[in-house]
Amino acid sequence: MEKLRVAIPLILCGHPRSGTTMMTRLFNTHPELCVTFEFGSFRGLDTSATPHLEALRTDWHRRRIVGNGHGRWARRLASGVFLQRYRRAIRALPDATIRASTVAAVLADLFPHAKVVGDKFPDYVFDLDRLSAIEGVRIVVLYRDCRDVARSAMRMARTAWKHGPLANALDTPEKAAARWVRSIEVMERNQQRVLAIGYEDFVRDPAAVMERVGEWLVVDPSLFDLKSVHGASVGRHRKSLASGEIDRIVQIAGPTMERLGYA
Repeated sequence: MEKLRVAIPLILCGHPRSGTTMMTRLFNTHPELCVTFEFGSFRGLDTSATPHLEALRTDWHRRRIVGNGHGRWARRLASGVFLQRYRRAIRALPDATIRASTVAAVLADLFPHAKVVGDKFPDYVFDLDRLSAIEGVRIVVLYRDCRDVARSAMRMARTAWKHGPLANALDTPEKAAARWVRSIEVMERNQQRVLAIGYEDFVRDPAAVMERVGEWLVVDPSLFDLKSVHGASVGRHRKSLASGEIDRIVQIAGPTMERLGYA
C-alpha cells in the first residue's frame, strides 16, 4: 500500500444533547475539514486491525456516517460506501497497531481535499484522559447547561433512544445530571489540552467561536458556513421541566453548573 497522506486528527465530543451534531455539520461546510458522524474510529485504538474494525459503528443504513447534503438515502448510501472503503484501507495496512495517526491517515486518503479529518462521538468525552494525551490530536469539547441537556436527553430516552443503551442511563433528572457532571469533570481535568466551547456561546456568536476553532485547527475560519447555526433550544428547560425536576438536577449538578456560569 502506498504511503498515506498526513492530516490533522480531530475528535469532537461532549455529553449527548450538547450540540455536537450541529457542530459537525458546520465543520463539514469547511473545504478543508471532514468529520464523520459517530463512526467510532477513535474508540478502537492501540489494537490490531480486527478489533479496531469491530469497534466501528456499522448501521449506516439506519443513520449516516458521512455527508451533509443531498437526501437521506443518498447520505446513507454514501455512508455504506465509505464504510467499505475504510475497512479495505485498514485491512490493507501492514500488520501493526492502529493508532490515531493511522486513522487520520486513512481518513485523509479517503477524503483527499481535507486538511483536518476526524470523528464526532459524544461519549469520547469520557475517554479524554487517554485521548487528550495523544500527540498531534486536536480535541473540541462542547458543553451545555445541564438543565437543557437533561430535558433533551430525557425526551430522547422516551422516544428515539428508548430501545438503546442510553435510554436507561438518561431517563431521569438524577441520572442525566450525574452523567453530565462526570463529563464536565473529565473535560476540566484536561482543559489545558482541549478546546472547550460553551454551546450557548456557540449559538449566540458563532463567528467569534469559529475564530477560536479556526486557530485551534489551523484553518481559515471565514470558510465556515454559519447559516446552519441556530440557538432556538437555549433555555427550553424553563418551559419543559417541572420545578421539582429542575430542583433535582440542581441538587446534583449545582456546584458544577456554578463553576461554568449556569447558576
